[in-house]
Amino acid sequence: MGLQTYRAINNHRISLAHYADQQENLNLRDPNRVFFEEVLLVDELNNYRMPDYHRLDLGLTHKKRWANDWIRTVSVSVYNAYNRQNAYFIYTEKSEASLKFYQFTLFPILPSVAYGIKF
Repeated sequence: MGLQTYRAINNHRISLAHYADQQENLNLRDPNRVFFEEVLLVDELNNYRMPDYHRLDLGLTHKKRWANDWIRTVSVSVYNAYNRQNAYFIYTEKSEASLKFYQFTLFPILPSVAYGIKF
């Protein structure tokens, strides 16, 4: 994870966060799959690796102090800025002839806006 925060012009702050993770090995069989009562049997340990996980988060924050010492904060941010479909988990579906693997993803690009007052 790399987090960078920059103080831009006056009361503006820009933040960039990059998350990258190399996934751990999983136990999956190659094309000649063996089943026993609808359960996939694995012959070799750690023979598959999930796709790597990475995303970029961006944020812009503006703070302003009012005359009564209250602080107003307006923030705009984007989670997963380049909309990468990271695998949360992988599941299988068995048809009559083969076994297919699918990945389940959680979050696409998510923009957000926040407004806060501190007094």
